[in-house]
Amino acid sequence: MRNSFHAVLFAPILVLWASAAQAQGYLGLGLGVSKIPDQPPSSCAEFGLPSSCTLSKKDTDSAFRIFGGFRVTPNFAVEAGYVDLGRSHVDIASPVVATADFKVSGLDISAIGSMPFGSNFGGMARVGLFLWKTIPSVSSGGVTVSDRDTGVSATLGLGLTYDFSRQFGGRLEWQRFFEVGNDVTTGTTNVDFVSINGVFRF
Repeated sequence: MRNSFHAVLFAPILVLWASAAQAQGYLGLGLGVSKIPDQPPSSCAEFGLPSSCTLSKKDTDSAFRIFGGFRVTPNFAVEAGYVDLGRSHVDIASPVVATADFKVSGLDISAIGSMPFGSNFGGMARVGLFLWKTIPSVSSGGVTVSDRDTGVSATLGLGLTYDFSRQFGGRLEWQRFFEVGNDVTTGTTNVDFVSINGVFRF
């Protein structure tokens, strides 16, 4: 009876240990471009300025992601990463001289499903959570006022993969981070990130 009890108790632990032992770990780096629309506001009226003011906006920026994960099965992995999505930027030249920025970064964790298209090519899809941090700021006359918000939202992604070898692969991926920002103060926006990634397996 005692042996049966021990077998029932330790069986789940042995299954998890065996799965972890067979899982393939990997690390990666992604470089690309982000798009942060709607942040900061893109009209003079939203800044409380006359409609005749001069305003220019840049809502794309360079971005990067560092990540690691475990491939539990050939078609399923769990992955976590740190992503810096850069910033969107506004210049106001008249009637005042000012700039406004909205920076986004954070941690994400995802479940990833993959499907081979051939011996080296494949596709992937992800769903997960994004633990974001935003820093909105306004500068004028040498004075900068900034704030900081944090939150959790969903993230989804689609991509193509290519295996150069058993140890190294590449990805072309689009990832969206939903409803980033403070709904009360700055408002929220969906941030897109398109990247080229290198994946090193061990």
